[in-house]
Amino acid sequence: MKSSLQTLQFNIDEQRKILAELQINEEKLQSGLERLNAEYEREKEFASAHPGTGDFGAYTKRYLQYREAFERQLAAVRTEIEKVRD
Repeated sequence: MKSSLQTLQFNIDEQRKILAELQINEEKLQSGLERLNAEYEREKEFASAHPGTGDFGAYTKRYLQYREAFERQLAAVRTEIEKVRD
């Protein structure tokens, strides 16, 4: 019986570690997405103030690709977090 409790406690501890790692990853991804969005807003303001300086359309296309990648990764991490919590 003591062995079963130790095994159960070990499994719970491992789940907590996994959850903590996933939450750290989620925070990093969310922070990265927020930085990306802030950078885009700065670039948009610059492009508006300095028309013809660069190809803002191409920049926007890359931004949307990066944002989509961040959002996919966030969704995947959040799905994993839910699985670990269940």
